[in-house]
Amino acid sequence: MSIGLSVDRPDRLQTSVDMAGDGLRVTRSKRNLVVGCFLSVWLTGWTAGCVMLTTMAIAQREPFLFLFSIPFWAAWFFCVAILGGAVLSRELLTLDSHGLKVSKRAGLWGKTLKIPLSDLRTILVPNADAVAPNTEPVIVCHGRHQVVEFGQGLPRPELAWLAAVLEETRIRLQDWAGPPLEDISNELAPPAETAWTSEIEYDDLVLAKRGRWEAGAIGGMLFVTLFWNGIVSVFVAVLLGLMPGEGAPDGATWWFLFLFLIPFELIGLALIAGLAATIAAPFRREIWKFGRSEITHRVTWFGIGRVKSFEPPRDGRIEAMPMTVSSDESPSLGSRTDDGSPLPASLAARFQVQVIDSRDVEVCTIASLTDLESRWIAHLLRRERPEYARE
Repeated sequence: MSIGLSVDRPDRLQTSVDMAGDGLRVTRSKRNLVVGCFLSVWLTGWTAGCVMLTTMAIAQREPFLFLFSIPFWAAWFFCVAILGGAVLSRELLTLDSHGLKVSKRAGLWGKTLKIPLSDLRTILVPNADAVAPNTEPVIVCHGRHQVVEFGQGLPRPELAWLAAVLEETRIRLQDWAGPPLEDISNELAPPAETAWTSEIEYDDLVLAKRGRWEAGAIGGMLFVTLFWNGIVSVFVAVLLGLMPGEGAPDGATWWFLFLFLIPFELIGLALIAGLAATIAAPFRREIWKFGRSEITHRVTWFGIGRVKSFEPPRDGRIEAMPMTVSSDESPSLGSRTDDGSPLPASLAARFQVQVIDSRDVEVCTIASLTDLESRWIAHLLRRERPEYARE
């Protein structure tokens, strides 16, 4: 395939690019056959062991055996989920006369994001200098009302070539469709996958985020909770004398085991609370209001929560920046740990927006954002509350 832009095609591609009608289809398989084959073989023996334990528990009607089998079944479901992700994950991008469509599938779960052709503005890979350090390159598709990402983790040369091919196709399709769109380059659309919403309430800028169910988070918390509490419950059963053929320990041994289990039981209760919070996520709401005379922040669960107030700055600044973690502190500013090592993958994609006053003192921080969310929210604040920041 030839393109009119001066970007060389890499010798080896991790994606396949095909013609699809009047447009293009880009497919990226994220399968890991090594992990898939290993887990398939390993699960064969593990499944037999789980079934044997359950069969013995049913036949003997022993509560101890039921408790003993819980962590084994928790590990079984966890590994099945990993196996599904290893053999079924893929990304698919289609660009045609209808618009841009990105489908992402991980195991049994998937989602599709769309931008109509008339709303599509540009497709590019941000320059390394324009993004935070240690941030993986990605193709960013800017629409009039939303922004969609594709190809995170691919090599930058391949992403640059794909973006050039897609951008040329976008221009060609929009030339066929009619006159060019109006110039709205000064507007920054929200990311397609964000949970944040914005609105103007009287004269205040209101940013709100409602929690939502995430299959990965619920599944992960469920596995950890069942695995941990299943193991702890076995020792509790021993303490209570429920182990077959064995009575409860007595004397100093009983008291030692009783006291020894307390911290593990407390951790188990904390995991149960975390699982409940993950399941109840849709009932959590976070609201920021940015007014001329006051900034307020409220986090509610089931509509109940306290309000924090901040004094708005004058002639300060609004910064979108990455969150990082030091060796002995919670996440803070910067892009590397104190010893200079790169951020862990779990934190490298976390960003924040800070409102800072004229004395360089932090007023408030909106944390745990993605890169696109942080840039969009900072853009909104600078546009709607220009008095906060000096030009």
